[in-house]
Amino acid sequence: MLIEKLFLTQFKNYKICSLSFSPKINFIVGNNGNGKTNLLEAISMLCFTKSFLLNSDDECVMLGENYFNIRGEFNNLKHNRKSVQYNYDKSGSEKKILINKELLSKYSEHIGTIPVVILSPKDIVLTTGSPSERRRNFDILISQASPVYLDNLRKYSRTLKQKNSLLKESLQTDSLEKVVDGWNEKLAEYGSQIIKKRLQFTSEMQILMDKIFPELVDNYQPIIKYVNEQMDYENKSDENLQSAFYECLKNNFRDEVSRKLSLAGIQRDDFQFSMIKNGEEFAIRNFASQGEHKTFLIALKLCEFEYLKGNLMRTTEEVPIMLFDDIFSELDGSRISRFAKLVNRYGQVFITTANNGTIMNFNNGGINESSTIKVEYGAASYAN
Repeated sequence: MLIEKLFLTQFKNYKICSLSFSPKINFIVGNNGNGKTNLLEAISMLCFTKSFLLNSDDECVMLGENYFNIRGEFNNLKHNRKSVQYNYDKSGSEKKILINKELLSKYSEHIGTIPVVILSPKDIVLTTGSPSERRRNFDILISQASPVYLDNLRKYSRTLKQKNSLLKESLQTDSLEKVVDGWNEKLAEYGSQIIKKRLQFTSEMQILMDKIFPELVDNYQPIIKYVNEQMDYENKSDENLQSAFYECLKNNFRDEVSRKLSLAGIQRDDFQFSMIKNGEEFAIRNFASQGEHKTFLIALKLCEFEYLKGNLMRTTEEVPIMLFDDIFSELDGSRISRFAKLVNRYGQVFITTANNGTIMNFNNGGINESSTIKVEYGAASYAN
């Protein structure tokens, strides 16, 4: 999907704003605090039904106002047009999303219909933060390509809440064990499907990283691993995986009763990132430089695009939108130029920057088509 036009009313620091976009690269330029990221946030809300910054709807209403409206006009490779409108009324905490003027009743049905890949400064938590940050990022990504995966995640989450609720109650251990065992069977059923999809995803991402990373930087080999501290997922058939996962859950029962909390499951999985340089492997989280963190994240997001595109082209034929928010501060001109050569292969890209030199580096990388939007105090205008 491409977003052709964006209309904002009383969203953040934009009183009224209407913009048209290039189908290729869109630079959004302006000083910090003027509203560059707000434009990307609005696009993300039309795609995800919520902000990629995890801001509440109340926080997105212009100061002193009671509502905001966002509308986007989209088009895909088959020239199927789609209008998406996101309305929020602060006084009644009422949120409405309309697709082609029809009210969307179930937000999950919209996920993946306008695929998007986002990289912003907050994504440094993917290489420096907790496993939950990495799981959340990849769960959102895989869900855009697989409604079945999203459904299994939701079922697993509901079942886990039920189990945790039981563990917090003061029931006798024998009675509790029988009831919890029933929930463990369900967790093993949904969880094994999630594990299989995550293993497949990790394998595909490793192949993509091996291809893309050398185009950004020389002499590095990136590595992605999917791990669980209590269980080895690899080399198990589908049937063995579900039964082994169930036994793992069951074996933790006594400790879970003592802690009143589930201690095993996919909610404790991690995606570990490392790199090999000069024959030595090192964990990115602990030993990478700022530039290495940033390079890895950019490569990761380019691979996410390829993953989504590859999976969606087999079904919906949709191409993701890419949003890059102020990500080039730790990269030298050479790496930016190499990134520019790569990004020419992709679909519609949005890049925010406070530095006009970034655009010059992109031009040196030979970009084919671009548009520049200048943002100043909540007002946007075209610079070319």
